[in-house]
Amino acid sequence: MENISSNIDTSIGVVNFDINSSAIQEIKFIKPSIAERFYISISNPLFTYMFFGLGFALIGLELFAIGPGIMAFIGALLISFSSMTFNEFGLNYYGLLIFLLSFLTYIKILSRGYFGFLGIVSFLILHLSSLVMFSNYELKINQFLMFGCSVMLAFFYFIAIPTVIRSRLTTDTSAMSSLSGKKAQVVEILNEKQVLVKLGTKEIVVSKNDDKTFDKTEEVFLSEEDGKLSI
Repeated sequence: MENISSNIDTSIGVVNFDINSSAIQEIKFIKPSIAERFYISISNPLFTYMFFGLGFALIGLELFAIGPGIMAFIGALLISFSSMTFNEFGLNYYGLLIFLLSFLTYIKILSRGYFGFLGIVSFLILHLSSLVMFSNYELKINQFLMFGCSVMLAFFYFIAIPTVIRSRLTTDTSAMSSLSGKKAQVVEILNEKQVLVKLGTKEIVVSKNDDKTFDKTEEVFLSEEDGKLSI
């Protein structure tokens, strides 16, 4: 290549360029596409860990606050995107097993409604999973920021998800309370504890006491007990 010379000594290679040469003018810098920049971003172990953890958290939220499935869909996308770099950068897959253990522990905590000592254990397992997952990672890990990500994920499990669940339960209870005192008609006795009744143009299932008996087409009044309709 013209006007470009190389002077190499025993330890350092030096290349001198003539800025006015035609060869220099032919150098082009290619800007990465949006997809490539996104892949570079999620290659960062902090984003990989955060997206992966949030993906499972959103799926867990969908389990307790059942809706149209949007949160579960977004969670699945986050897991898919974050797992794209696992093989390329040498993720330790044993860490994934530990992460799944922490996720199941969080689900157990949410199902019983309080945290206690098990909440601390689940947080420690969660952070341990990050240490194992990225133990042989090719990119440099900032352990302080990784711990911050673990705290953020724990905050999501301990604060955000219970808040959404309580909000959903409050909404459901308010809806049930609005039907209390309404007159309905018995359509069918489903079992010893449930009766199908007709309220206006809608049919709903309500609970009943074991010692009460009802006849079909009998008119009854609805009452609300602990967020459930009963007769």
